[in-house]
Amino acid sequence: GYMAFDSFTSNWQEALFREYSPSPVRMMRQVNLFSSSFAFLGLLLTAEAFTVPAFLARHPDCAVHVLLMSACSAVGQLFI
Repeated sequence: GYMAFDSFTSNWQEALFREYSPSPVRMMRQVNLFSSSFAFLGLLLTAEAFTVPAFLARHPDCAVHVLLMSACSAVGQLFI
């Protein structure tokens, strides 16, 4: 499944770049917005959206690592 979706994603993005000519940063923002929304919907449907904040409140070290990893991931995308 992963390889099928991965090949679909690159072809889809190539078609979008060819037809609409968005900037790479705009494309990253839109894809990340969709991915974040999709992940949050999953958290809501499984009710984990309510347990994750409680877990992070009990383990603040983990919250720091999550935020640091998120920041590094966001900045790292600018260099791909």
